[in-house]
Amino acid sequence: MFFCTFSTIILTFMLILFSYFNMSSLCNLCWNWDNFSSAMIILSLWIMMLIFLSDLGYYLKLYILILTMVITFITKNSLMFFISFEFSIIPILLIILLKGYQPERLEAGLSLLLYTFSASTPLLFSILYSYYYFSSFNIMFLSITAWQFMVLSMIGFLVKLPMWSFHLWLPKAHVEAPVGGSMILAAIMLKLGMYGIYRLFSLVNPQMKQMSFILMTVGFIGMIMSSLMCFMSSDIKTLIAYSSISHMSPTLMILLQFNSVSFLTIILLAVSHGFSSSLMFFTGNLLYLNSKSRSMMIQKGNLISNPNMIFILFWAIVFNLSVPPFLTFFSEVMVMLASFMQSYSVIPVFFILVLTTGAYNIYMYVNLGFGKEKLLNTKFIKSKEWLVFFLHSVPLVFIPFLF
Repeated sequence: MFFCTFSTIILTFMLILFSYFNMSSLCNLCWNWDNFSSAMIILSLWIMMLIFLSDLGYYLKLYILILTMVITFITKNSLMFFISFEFSIIPILLIILLKGYQPERLEAGLSLLLYTFSASTPLLFSILYSYYYFSSFNIMFLSITAWQFMVLSMIGFLVKLPMWSFHLWLPKAHVEAPVGGSMILAAIMLKLGMYGIYRLFSLVNPQMKQMSFILMTVGFIGMIMSSLMCFMSSDIKTLIAYSSISHMSPTLMILLQFNSVSFLTIILLAVSHGFSSSLMFFTGNLLYLNSKSRSMMIQKGNLISNPNMIFILFWAIVFNLSVPPFLTFFSEVMVMLASFMQSYSVIPVFFILVLTTGAYNIYMYVNLGFGKEKLLNTKFIKSKEWLVFFLHSVPLVFIPFLF
């Protein structure tokens, strides 16, 4: 475990230095290396380091996942992108099936396979069509194919994002996955869909603007519906999963603006959501270990005699609430500004979103942290768990001061 953690730390800081000194231009001829690629690779390695520190096991699967993620984020070859994009599902599927706790993990694994592989079939057809038309597998040619193929390609990415109505596999996968699997799903796997759409829209296709209103409407509906679903869930993991979907829903409407502000917004949103959602699932696992239940009805009042747990839960919810001056706040502000540049008619939608997001986060904190005290076992927070919490918090606190 120490070797895994140490090697991941070294790789992470090498990539940070590599990106900081703008050495990525040396690789641009062979690899698709830009700010978004660097941010996603660093995020992936950082989250992997936190999982190694948690000593959760399944290291071989994690290393395979790291390799496929790095290839996906930097390759210029669309066929290699597709292979690594799909192969990254295998390690997380094995983690769910082999390390999950309930018999329902088989259903969750089947849903994951059916949604991802069936939705990615049109993407494969688009890649083959692009090669037939341009005689090249360069990923940039996907952006200038016929708009019908772009729409078909986008379906595979929307499932990974996931966009509302393509999301049904995600709550099941989160509920049945162990904490490491949930951290990977929320912080890294969902960014594959975001990254794919980013590459798909990297060159402006004027015909796609004709569909922008429809796609933005679906995005707004997804934000509101997933926020409302949080109120209907008594399962902590399900609530956090729908909260994650709500935060990721603006991705498509931001990218459809085809400008530099939207691309910067997407990077900030990806990084902030990666750390905050991973911390939420890590905190949810601590709550589960404390009471052996994910039900908020059973958890109610259980934390009154455990101030350390309340402290971690409080800061996890603060980050999830996008409170200033943390990174999540600046990413949400950028999302709003980018949306207002498109149309001021979205202001009421964001007003409703802010109210619902604040309400379900406060509902979760009050429900878990207050009430009649119960005489249940009090979990002692270990030093490695404090370290994982601290390393989740550091990027969210200090990255805003780098700008």
